[in-house]
Amino acid sequence: MAFESPILHNRLALFLFYGIIALVPYYRIRHMAYAMPLDWYLTIFSLFFAAMHFVFIRQIPPFMKNRLNRFLILFFTLNIIASLFSPYPAQALDGMMTLTLGYTFIYLNLIFISRRGFTTLLPFTLTTSIVLNALFASLGYFAGVEYFNQLGRSRVFGFTIGANNMALMGIFLMPILAHFITTTKRVSLVVFFSALFPIDIAGIISSASRGGTLVMIMMFFGICFEYRHRFHPRYLGLIIGLAMMSTLLAVSAIPDSYFERQKTLVSGPRDKSLNRRADYIRVAIDSIFQHPVMGTGADTFKQVWYDSLIRRKYKFEVRPAHNTYLEVSVATGLVGLGVFLAMLFQGFRDFSLAKQQLLDTGQEEMASLVAAYRLSFLCILAYFFLKSGLDHKFYLLILPLSQVAYHIAFQPDAQQSEYVTE
Repeated sequence: MAFESPILHNRLALFLFYGIIALVPYYRIRHMAYAMPLDWYLTIFSLFFAAMHFVFIRQIPPFMKNRLNRFLILFFTLNIIASLFSPYPAQALDGMMTLTLGYTFIYLNLIFISRRGFTTLLPFTLTTSIVLNALFASLGYFAGVEYFNQLGRSRVFGFTIGANNMALMGIFLMPILAHFITTTKRVSLVVFFSALFPIDIAGIISSASRGGTLVMIMMFFGICFEYRHRFHPRYLGLIIGLAMMSTLLAVSAIPDSYFERQKTLVSGPRDKSLNRRADYIRVAIDSIFQHPVMGTGADTFKQVWYDSLIRRKYKFEVRPAHNTYLEVSVATGLVGLGVFLAMLFQGFRDFSLAKQQLLDTGQEEMASLVAAYRLSFLCILAYFFLKSGLDHKFYLLILPLSQVAYHIAFQPDAQQSEYVTE
């Protein structure tokens, strides 16, 4: 029997839940709300609808029974144990609160996202939200619109919290746009999604993120490889033309400062940012050697950095490591890192198994979408080398999506069920 929940999937509940996702790129707008960020209000109301579902419907949404739960529970438990014995109890307690909020969002995704959400509502929300923010950033960076570049910097990041976030979100969307370009049958829609693609790229470039440039190039290769069989010959001229036009516009419009910044990755003296990141690594490795098994507690790298001798040559005091894998290792030791990597591998494997199963059953378009989500997942994994992201909502979204994809592919009840909307 198909799972039905008029409470979870009425229009108001959907608006609230997808509103949380739509607001992810808009950090500065979210924090304009009274008392607490706007997305927190939406989360509270979404939790209310989830509670009403469990009270009145008394059924567990199908995607909550998944292959990630064991890793999620074990990783959370290890963080609790490490935090209980942490030399930095206050910071560890704060880290556990952040981790708990992250888990809340993971399970909200598993509760609210249905097959229709997976295939339609979520891609629409992500595309609209990210492309619009990319457009704002591009107007500030390329057109010099002061309203969208109020800080007057050579790096623009729209309404996000920073340049790395701006780049990550744009790269995250790239494979989803590629999916619609290669699977949409109407020429007008192909043109539409093809037009959105350079806007998204312009937003990434606006951030002037060096790591973002590297990951963007890798994503281009990933998209070309993943969709190499799907580029329809009759659209080849259109795609080549758009690519050439985008290249010409990029060369003529991108400031020289962008290229000068990218050159520092391979030549010339390293700037303070790169030197500081190298010192983060040294401090993290030293902490791992001192606490190799259980670490120093949840999200405690900031305090480890503050207490280090290296930190004293910088004006910054409390800083993240800008590397999620290092932060997990510092927080929970090598044991926690092993569990974390196993959890990520399970997510990647389930995306891959789902894609293959859908291909075997003739659902090529759905398999293409799963492949796009898998590339977005790889984007997050790559960015974990450049950014502290355990609490990033796109990571907390894409990880449980692997379980939605797996259920849709392998479990007929989950695949065929749609929540009743009223």
